[in-house]
Amino acid sequence: EVARRRFDIMRSRVANDNKLRKKLLAALAGTPFESVRSFAEILADLVLGGDGQLKECVVALSGTNIRRALDLLEGFSISTHTDLEQLFRMHVKQSQGRSSGGLGLDLFLRSAMRGTGSRYVEQTSTIVNLFQASLARVNSHFTRARILQLLNWRLRQSYDNKDIRVADVVSELGSIGHRADDVDRALSYMGARGLVNSTSSQEPPWDFGHAVHIGAAGHYYLTTLIYNREYQNNVADDIVVYDEATLEGMRVVQLDRALDWPMKNERKVRAVLAYLARAERVELRRVKAEWLEPIAEDLGCRRFGTIFRKEI
Repeated sequence: EVARRRFDIMRSRVANDNKLRKKLLAALAGTPFESVRSFAEILADLVLGGDGQLKECVVALSGTNIRRALDLLEGFSISTHTDLEQLFRMHVKQSQGRSSGGLGLDLFLRSAMRGTGSRYVEQTSTIVNLFQASLARVNSHFTRARILQLLNWRLRQSYDNKDIRVADVVSELGSIGHRADDVDRALSYMGARGLVNSTSSQEPPWDFGHAVHIGAAGHYYLTTLIYNREYQNNVADDIVVYDEATLEGMRVVQLDRALDWPMKNERKVRAVLAYLARAERVELRRVKAEWLEPIAEDLGCRRFGTIFRKEI
């Protein structure tokens, strides 16, 4: 029902928002507006008639922000990875009762994450790379994830007061080795994208006195999205890797003509997750916190089996 209301508003915006209309018309290469509106209708039907995972994703990532929902729709619509003819065929089959399946989550994520590029680049996508690090200097791949872990733990521990002061988030993350400026930057970045919310001030930047809590999108990223294979496939292309041996191994795989693309992709993702798991082990060796849990090793074992631990 929540997803249906979101798309009802999207339909209205496509029909009445001149700025959005011009953007979609330009993106769809001069397609008549009635066809653009029909496409919005079709996309809504496919999402609402699709699997529960996709509806959960759209609702969680957009939250109560209709602009974010429209950004997701726009990103998917204009992506060069979106097969419009396939979508129309799916819609026809669904409307004729010949198929109960709608748009799948993996197909949606591939287009929404990559947009008009050949691969996922976080700066141009509506989807956050939860494990990104700095190009300018070496820092943790896990600052964003640790913030979400702390806020999610707080939510589970205290249902009547889920908020925690920014100063306490910075202090708690500082106690396990994260720099205050990295934490502040990550909070603002995730706050602008709905992963972290505040009741004291809706939009970041937040000062130390503001109180924050995990948003529906942040909870979805932490508990669901990072375990999705398509999300991992795309994030592996975008992560800054500090380890030269890992980079060299990935280069060798890409140059190996005996491997087809699916195998190259699997080895790339495996190498990136192993790199993250090794980095996380080093970080966790020296710290302890009640709310702190390893992430990367769990991701690797779920995807590749427990033998993955031998590669760390």
